[in-house]
Amino acid sequence: YLQQWHNAKVLYDCALFHDLLKPAAILCVALQNDELSIVGAIEAFLKTKKSMEKVRDIAFEDLLTVKKVIGAIQQSDDGGVSYQGAQLTNFDGYITSLKKTKDQCVQAIEACLKDRLKVQCPDLLTHALTILAPMGWERKDDASFGYSAIDAICIRFKTPLEHAKVNCSV
Repeated sequence: YLQQWHNAKVLYDCALFHDLLKPAAILCVALQNDELSIVGAIEAFLKTKKSMEKVRDIAFEDLLTVKKVIGAIQQSDDGGVSYQGAQLTNFDGYITSLKKTKDQCVQAIEACLKDRLKVQCPDLLTHALTILAPMGWERKDDASFGYSAIDAICIRFKTPLEHAKVNCSV
């Protein structure tokens, strides 16, 4: 077990997955609250999506935790590599394969989020949030900020809305 911890693969994998899974934690926290709010869930999903897009666009070496780990690795005079005083094995070449793995992992996480949450159209969620979330309303002088969101939702649901029967009894 101790020998596995000396493998550079374990160190880099831990750093990578810390950076990859941190955005998903935003969504997990929102979905595990005692009082689940649809607005809060949509906001958390959109934040997670945006964070995953940032992670996707950042180079492997520039991910926050990975950068800290790489900065803490020390080369010794005999050509060895150590991290916090522990000698690392299998250091050479693993970063190259991990760069490819990072992109595959990001795609897999995004696909999993989309599949598990059944989100077919994230833009529709953004429009719904614009209308449903009153937090931004007080920052606007008039209601025109929501017109494009209402139009987009009406266009998306035009057919079901045309066939809906309205029953109003007074």
